[in-house]
Amino acid sequence: MEPYDRIELPSALRDYIMEQPTTSAKSSSSAAAQQPSDKQAQLDVLLNQLNPRFVDRRQGAWEALHSDNPDHVSQAANSMVELLDKVINTVCNGAEFKDVLRDRLNSEADSKWILATRAFIAEAKSNLHTVKHHTEAQSKQKAEDLFNAAESIMRLILK
Repeated sequence: MEPYDRIELPSALRDYIMEQPTTSAKSSSSAAAQQPSDKQAQLDVLLNQLNPRFVDRRQGAWEALHSDNPDHVSQAANSMVELLDKVINTVCNGAEFKDVLRDRLNSEADSKWILATRAFIAEAKSNLHTVKHHTEAQSKQKAEDLFNAAESIMRLILK
């Protein structure tokens, strides 16, 4: 068992992952040529509206993850968590994140739901930071799962 495999994923993330189709490992050349999924294309449209550079950052994180670089998982996680932070900071534009979430989810949303969503986002970011800073070999599959969670979070707050 790799050290990174011991990181517990949030239960909401596990539920999300179970609903996603499985993907097979790809070589770096096929990953670079891979067409974005409908969800990724939708996210790219939303990111482009916020800042066109954000689309490059998202795609670069995935390309780094699928590269042959010996430190590819850590570098890719660094790119993805930085992108997530930049998206959140840009959307908040000085406002409290809980208020932005309330607006994005529904102004009548239960405060427990807002808190649970904030906790999920914080845990996903924390796990990405753990991958970024871990000094031993890391699981590419779990990094992919965390990337998918980060992209879901971005879609949630950009809609």
